[in-house]
Amino acid sequence: MWEGHNVIEVATPEGFAKNSALVLDFYNQRRKQLLEVLPNKAHQNLVKLEDYFEVEIITQNVDDLHERSGSKNVVHLH
Repeated sequence: MWEGHNVIEVATPEGFAKNSALVLDFYNQRRKQLLEVLPNKAHQNLVKLEDYFEVEIITQNVDDLHERSGSKNVVHLH
C-alpha cells in the first residue's frame, strides 16, 4: 500500500496541505482496490467465533472487509 509513497506525504495534515491532489489520489486508489478484494480466511474465522462468543472487533483499517465477511460488531478507530 505504501510502496513508493512517503507516509508523511500521504497520511498527515501537513502532507495534505502541501499536496492535496496527491493525498486524494492515494486514497482514491485505495478505495478502488477495495472493489477488487474479498474478506480473507481470518475475517471469516472471526465471524465463526460469534457463534460461541461475544466478539467485538476494533480495527484501524479503513476498509469494510469485516462487515462484508458478516461480522456484526465492528468499531473503526481512526
